[in-house]
Amino acid sequence: MRTTLLILIALLFLTSVSFAQNDIAERLEAKKVNKYVLFSLNLDNPKKLNYEVDSRDGNSSAKLLKDLLTVVGDGGETFNVLFEYLNPMKYSVTISETATDDSIYESATQFIESVTSFANLLQGIQEATSLASNEAAKTAEKAKAPKKEPKVAFYTDEDYKALYAPDLLEWFLFYSIEDNAKCIDNATDFLKALNETDNHLYGAKTEAKGVPVTEKRESTLFYEDVGSIVHGLLTPSTMDELKAGQSQLQTTQDRLKDRNKKAIEALGKVKPALQALVWKSGPSDAEKALMKLLEDLAKSGSEDAKKALGELQNVSKSGSDCKTFEIYTDAAVTRFINSANIILARRKKLISDIDSLLTEVKKVIDRDAEKDSYLVGQVEVVPNKIKEVTITVKQRELKFDEEKLEILVTEKEGALGKIRVREHSALIPEFTGGVLYTNLSFPKFGTEDVDGKTVVAEAKEEERQVAISGMLNLIFDLPVRSLVYPLLQLGVSTSEERPSLFAGLGLRFIRPVPFSLSGGAIWKWTRELDKLKVGDAIDGTAALEDDLTINFNRKPTFYLGIQTSF
Repeated sequence: MRTTLLILIALLFLTSVSFAQNDIAERLEAKKVNKYVLFSLNLDNPKKLNYEVDSRDGNSSAKLLKDLLTVVGDGGETFNVLFEYLNPMKYSVTISETATDDSIYESATQFIESVTSFANLLQGIQEATSLASNEAAKTAEKAKAPKKEPKVAFYTDEDYKALYAPDLLEWFLFYSIEDNAKCIDNATDFLKALNETDNHLYGAKTEAKGVPVTEKRESTLFYEDVGSIVHGLLTPSTMDELKAGQSQLQTTQDRLKDRNKKAIEALGKVKPALQALVWKSGPSDAEKALMKLLEDLAKSGSEDAKKALGELQNVSKSGSDCKTFEIYTDAAVTRFINSANIILARRKKLISDIDSLLTEVKKVIDRDAEKDSYLVGQVEVVPNKIKEVTITVKQRELKFDEEKLEILVTEKEGALGKIRVREHSALIPEFTGGVLYTNLSFPKFGTEDVDGKTVVAEAKEEERQVAISGMLNLIFDLPVRSLVYPLLQLGVSTSEERPSLFAGLGLRFIRPVPFSLSGGAIWKWTRELDKLKVGDAIDGTAALEDDLTINFNRKPTFYLGIQTSF
């Protein structure tokens, strides 16, 4: 028997080499978190993260996060996930989590089922009821699809050219011709509305009479402010610098909004002023030039120009008068209003984009934490659950495209870090099978023939030196990391013929090969005669079986146990 035991132990050791470290090893080696886990980009490899738990001493104490960081915390408590300052315009940092049942705590359930089966056995139930474990269906929460922001179609190539088309300049040039100027009685308010709108949108300098003297271009002042904001967003390299620049950025953004508001108000006056013009009738020396201009405009695809050209051609057949200039004025101003609306739509989008960026900055500042870091999220430690927390860092590129006049934000993959969060416990349950070496013996009654009668024979002792049993290990979590941990062991053997209960102490090794050694006391229940006694005549074996009862033997024996296949 001694040789058999040694062979069994050797086989178990060899088999265990193929088993990877299990949840228990991960749980025992996990870091205890009370306040926070702080992440930072690794200086040598920006696609990797460093981490520190509950303390911060700089890069010298930060550890490289290789694959996964497992932490444990008190159930029901919350800890913070912090990130060392990164400019939010250069990096985006997001956090997500999922939760599953912790398999470790299923060990206790398995052991309770074994004890229940054991109790049923002692009550005379020949076979314990197998209870099917019905797991509740877990429905993964579907992430809500992000709402798509409506896209603003800024302009086509032709529209873009139209933004700088000299509609207003040409109109002013034709208006400056004496015969054309005489066609309008009350041009003052109209000229003022055009000049005001033109200044807000294009920033054109004018003479006292409102005649432009510079080439028409959309105002650079608005876009200089946009570029200034983008530059200001990218500059801060510390949280303090980000805070210091926030106020100035907001001031510039308020100025943009004010400029756009005034441009909208000015444009709103143009159409009423056009409709209020009082036209005279009279000859126009500029008819041919106007006809040529409208023909050119019509060729560019403008529906307004085509319509105006048709009307102008009809007028010219009946004679030249101020009607020609009136039709042209309506077409030119309508085209100007359309171009202005395109500009305002683009500015509105830019202002909205900047608002979003400034909101991101404010969120980072509002989550300011100690020593130039900020809060990324909070994680609750849920009893009996495992949380998988993912920290995603993406590199961002923010720039103002001065040709397309839009803010471009692009992202590319950066670093990824994962935290596994489990509940902390002083005792960690582990239920698994194991081999016991014992000196147990059980009486086995039988029958024999004496003088032609069937009588109860003297019981024979049946030894049971090696047994396989389910064991519940309660492993003590030490305050320091170790290769071996003490454990408390409980177990039952639910064999119908040889039920037993045992309890002991042991050691749980986690490396290089995971296994446990244990020893303790074992108590047995034996099948003994109730009313019959040795030598009594009986009808047969069935009568003997009916008389046997299960009795608890208070005197313990001892066992040695080994577990390896975790």
